[in-house]
Amino acid sequence: MRKIFLAIALLPVLAFAQEDKKIQDIKFLYVDEKYDKCISKCESLSDNDSYSRNPLVYIYGSMAYFEVSKNPDKYDEELAKKPFRNSMKWAYKFGRKDKKNEYAQEFADFLKILKDSASKLGQTFYLTEDFRKSYTIYKDAAKFSNDPVFLMWKGLSELKKNNIAGGEMSVKTALEEINKAGFEPSIETRGTLAFAFKEWADYLSNKGEYSEANAAKKRIEDYKKWDPKVLEEAEMAKRKAKAKEQENIIRKNFKSEEFDDDDE
Repeated sequence: MRKIFLAIALLPVLAFAQEDKKIQDIKFLYVDEKYDKCISKCESLSDNDSYSRNPLVYIYGSMAYFEVSKNPDKYDEELAKKPFRNSMKWAYKFGRKDKKNEYAQEFADFLKILKDSASKLGQTFYLTEDFRKSYTIYKDAAKFSNDPVFLMWKGLSELKKNNIAGGEMSVKTALEEINKAGFEPSIETRGTLAFAFKEWADYLSNKGEYSEANAAKKRIEDYKKWDPKVLEEAEMAKRKAKAKEQENIIRKNFKSEEFDDDDE
């Protein structure tokens, strides 16, 4: 009888040790740059009731997918389809599981890199007028980061795709946060905010909503310190040309399926 009670008492300890071992496994796979195996292990653990709520499963999955996105040709076709978007989706899952922010600080640097990469990709596609792709990037980025600047760009991309109702709703929802007293844009997105207000002002002017357009133009000045040349036509032409060059590199590095929006 004593042995039975001892065995029962040890169950939580054994379970904890087993969990530690499996989490350690995904850490080692990531550190050893076995990203495909790390993702496979994370996906398996995410379907396991004992691990499905563990934030570490999702952040390591996100980081592994991000590494795959840098060189997708090295991996099998299924894994290489949408690694960057999957990285953002797993980052979103991480945020949902890390409700007490136990791990947010530990992985803050990676999440900033992911945000910065999303911002640059979104701007590249927007400047080259590939609004379907910019919408896809900004939609996923807004979801994992809760950054209203991404949401504003999502809305602007929707407007360019002639989704007027959805685009206006996204922009106005973003502005509710941006217009709050004390709002400070993140380092990763603040450089795009003056341009976002310029695009919004142009849209409102074209609609004939001149008072709202003038209000938006005034907001450009609030964020111009991070983009002092935003109103210069020559500078914008230069940015579009550079974005076109960057897009050609992106096309070589990413699979065609990467930015397909399967949720539309």
